[in-house]
This record gives sequence, C-alpha cells and structure tokens, in this order.
Amino acid sequence: NGKKVTVAISKTIYDKTKGGKKTKIKKVVVKKVGTVKKATSTTVAAGNSVKIKAKMVKVNKKRKLDIKRLLSYESSDTKVATVAEDGTITGVAAGTCTVYVYAQNGMYKEIQVTVQ
Repeated sequence: NGKKVTVAISKTIYDKTKGGKKTKIKKVVVKKVGTVKKATSTTVAAGNSVKIKAKMVKVNKKRKLDIKRLLSYESSDTKVATVAEDGTITGVAAGTCTVYVYAQNGMYKEIQVTVQ
C-alpha cells in the first residue's frame, strides 16, 4: 500500500581480514557468575534474576580487539525472560527461551533459560 515495512533486522558484525591489525574472535564462552563451569542452560524463578559472564576468545592473543561492540545480549522471548547489557537475566513469566550472547564478529553462544 505504498508503505515501507521492515520484515527482519540482522545483527551488525565487524571483522578484519588476515592482513588487518585487529583480531578475529574464535568463540564466546559463557559462565554463570559464581561458578567455574561453562553455562549452556540456567533456571530462574519469575521475578528473580541470575547473572552470566561472557568473554571472547581471540584467535591471536597478541592482537588488539576492535572495540566497536564487545558483547551484546538478546532474549528470544522477552515475555519469558529479559537480559540486560551486563548479562543479568530476569525471569518474567513461566516458560523457556534462549538468550544469545553475540561477539563483535557475529560469533555467538546460546543459553537455554527456563523460568519457573
């Protein structure tokens, strides 16, 4: 009807070529705060929150990171759980969803969240 409609939006990614001075990210590692094990899932009660800590593993540790966007967080269903910029996952209502942690080059890690 002559109106522009946005159908989908993708994440903006940043990456350098092999000859660049910046590094590539090999993977993203996520842990629950207060634990030493890697996290792939977590459970939280509605109204409560749990914090996760994520870090990027670089291909070459000697190179610097291109700090346009370090990490970003996204919930697949904000009616079940929300996630803040610092990695705090807050349960909203009972159900399950996925929280994604994105690195600057598009690498990501998924965390399955169950809200009771």
